[in-house]
Amino acid sequence: MHRLLAFISSALVLACDQGPAAPGALDAAAAAVPNVQGSYHGTGVATVSTSTGQHRSLTCKGTLNIGTQADNSFSGTFVVPSAGDCDEDSGTLAGTVGVDGDVTFTADLPGGGADIWEDGAARSGCRLESSTSFMGAVTGDALSAKGSGAYDCDTVFGTIRLFVELQVSASRAATS
Repeated sequence: MHRLLAFISSALVLACDQGPAAPGALDAAAAAVPNVQGSYHGTGVATVSTSTGQHRSLTCKGTLNIGTQADNSFSGTFVVPSAGDCDEDSGTLAGTVGVDGDVTFTADLPGGGADIWEDGAARSGCRLESSTSFMGAVTGDALSAKGSGAYDCDTVFGTIRLFVELQVSASRAATS
């Protein structure tokens, strides 16, 4: 026990001897995180596959508005207008961005669940079996990310597994 206390004391002394960070060092680290704020216009492509071998893709236009960013955390809203096979919908998003531009975020619709995958289960009556956050990258003014969910849906023919993959690709609008 005495050795453990001596080791901890030595570690604290060494840590304290390092001195404060150089002026601006912390600011430089924070500045290295890309700014993702802005309005992005693009598409979401949902690819749906079933355990019975059926496939369908659905493409919807939409807007992401990332209004808040604090360090590497961001939040905002998204809107999908009604067009073609796409129903009007809107919700919120929140996530993080790394110094390399990698993004991870969740999207949520009103009611039903903690994210769009849980919301989909509540709206469809299917059971959400697994899901992922959206993961991708911001490069310059382009944002691209993909997320997925797997559902079990009871039908008159038995339970069918439904796989949904949603790829979001959008470009940030120029600011004036």
